[in-house]
Amino acid sequence: MRIKNSAKFKQLLDQVFLSKRDHKKFQDLLEAAVKRQPYPFENPYYWTAFIATGI
Repeated sequence: MRIKNSAKFKQLLDQVFLSKRDHKKFQDLLEAAVKRQPYPFENPYYWTAFIATGI
């Protein structure tokens, strides 16, 4: 999944971040958040102990 680079978004970023260093740091953090796995504990190994069994 890639971050959409719309003109309006870029314009807002330029208004918020005065230095290019801060802008680059924000962009890197944003990309890392997008690439992160949304469910780190989705493997049954982590949640099978909490399954209720019965009728």
